[in-house]
Amino acid sequence: MSRFAKFVLAGAIVSMLAASVLMPAEAASKKKPVSLTCTVDILHEFTAQDGTVLSTESYQRTFVLVQGTNFVDDYSTPTRFKEFSATLSQVGTDSMVSINWFADVSTFNSVDLDTAVVVPQSQKQGTAAGRHRFSSTPGHDSTTYTLTAVRN
Repeated sequence: MSRFAKFVLAGAIVSMLAASVLMPAEAASKKKPVSLTCTVDILHEFTAQDGTVLSTESYQRTFVLVQGTNFVDDYSTPTRFKEFSATLSQVGTDSMVSINWFADVSTFNSVDLDTAVVVPQSQKQGTAAGRHRFSSTPGHDSTTYTLTAVRN
């Protein structure tokens, strides 16, 4: 084999190796960003000592989160601060949706709810649910929530 042929062959081998190393990086950069459709349902109730419901505050919303963006819903009134926000982050190969709901629910009380749900890469959806309750002399405050995230 001539010296020129060896040079051409060596160049071809180097080109193939470079292509095999660069192609996965290119493919990763063209990968579609993670997207989740989320549904949140929050209910806050204030009840009298005898169980009579005196007031309620609810928040329901379906929204889409794309990695790298946030969802914020400021639905405050002139006299009450109310805001819902959500973020999507990656934890290894899994997706995590974190939410915060803050609402003035009465003259003296507000609710500040934080929770998260992890959707493992191997699963289509994840759900988080919970309840928080506290009692005072006038009655009982109870906040329940459900957060569901579905991979698109």
